[in-house]
Amino acid sequence: GYETVSQLLLISSLLIITLSWSSILANQVLVASGRENLYTFAIIIAAVVNLGLNVVLIPRFLAKGALFTSVL
Repeated sequence: GYETVSQLLLISSLLIITLSWSSILANQVLVASGRENLYTFAIIIAAVVNLGLNVVLIPRFLAKGALFTSVL
């Protein structure tokens, strides 16, 4: 049924918060203060962590694992 989808929607709703904060930090703080290098470094680290967590969590938790790593 749709129970699984509703759980995934609840988890994905947290993306609004994390994406908002990352946008504020990146665009309005780091770039505005001339620290684009730190912004680039943070993006690279986040991508590596996301990839690593996806490799570990997706086989075990499937879609929930993918959403969890995206929310982080």
